[in-house]
Amino acid sequence: MKLNLLPLSAVFLVMPLVAQAHMEALSDEDLSAVHGEGIYTLKAGTVSLYTLDTADVGAYAVGSVPLSSIYAGISTRNPALVSKVKDQSLAATNTALAPVTAALQAQFATVPVFGSYLSATFTPVKVVFSP
Repeated sequence: MKLNLLPLSAVFLVMPLVAQAHMEALSDEDLSAVHGEGIYTLKAGTVSLYTLDTADVGAYAVGSVPLSSIYAGISTRNPALVSKVKDQSLAATNTALAPVTAALQAQFATVPVFGSYLSATFTPVKVVFSP
């Protein structure tokens, strides 16, 4: 199980690259134009286990450099890179979570009467991105 979490942790390390949030004073007009990049949600079937808003991540800093500045630097040099890294990381994470889904489905199959209900409710385990 711990080995399956390693690729998941890699995604959470890469996620700051897709965040764009930096605290600064904005006019009402500028503020109305601000939009978040999206939300990552770890789901077990129909149940949301953890949600991460990428706008919140951008407010963090590495030393004195805000992550939103790092994102902006990468995005201006290679705009497609952020999208590519996000898509590949999400696919790799969900591939790493496939054995978790299979193990849960096998466990639920041993439960009489309610096994199929549990399997339908709590699998698949995956991370989804909502813009």
